Amino acid sequence: MLKACAFDLGNTLINDTELQKKSITALADRLLKEKVLKSTDDFISVYNKINKQTKTPFVSHTFGETVFFKNTFTELKINSISADEALKKYREISTKLMKIEPEVKRALTVLKKQGKNIAILSNESTIRVDAFLKKNKMEDFFDTVLVSQSFGAEKPDLTIFHEVMKRLGVNNEEIVMFGDNEIADGACRELGIPFVLVTVFKNSEWGWEQGSKHKADFIVERIDTESINKFLDLYGGG
Repeated sequence: MLKACAFDLGNTLINDTELQKKSITALADRLLKEKVLKSTDDFISVYNKINKQTKTPFVSHTFGETVFFKNTFTELKINSISADEALKKYREISTKLMKIEPEVKRALTVLKKQGKNIAILSNESTIRVDAFLKKNKMEDFFDTVLVSQSFGAEKPDLTIFHEVMKRLGVNNEEIVMFGDNEIADGACRELGIPFVLVTVFKNSEWGWEQGSKHKADFIVERIDTESINKFLDLYGGG
């Protein structure tokens, strides 16, 4: 019987691609007004290139890192603002924009009302996930929150799936993994954990994990009450 559901965060519960795009654009506009930049297009282009090329574990491609701005400013020869100051401004903007859609929260609540434990299982920086939970007043909403940076391993490393099962007190037949990434999230199938692919925010260029892609057991367009109820009917969640 299904007892628990684990959810990836970025591009599963929230549209990280759009969040990052809006945040860096808003920061560029702000820095242009402050006369730090001469061109917003050049800044955004270089920043996105460096962001995409950086494959260091435990960084947040959505919430930003000092190194992204440091390398961007170096390439553009900008020295009127520090990388740390730019990151602070960027994260302030991103936090304001970082909201979960009401329908997604309602869908998660459906699972809770049916007695299912729910978890976040995210390849992210801890500060980003904490900011998301605080902004959306969800600090106590999930039964456990497992973030790669705090844990010290990233999906598709199987130890992170073992850990979420341990925390929730379930076995591989009692939990499912919802995510947008067939490599990172889909690796759960190697342990016999069903994988539900969420497609609405899926971005083929928004992923840094290495490994084999896994075929989904189920596919849903988005996390909403209709898809969750349909999934429960098909899966026989009880």
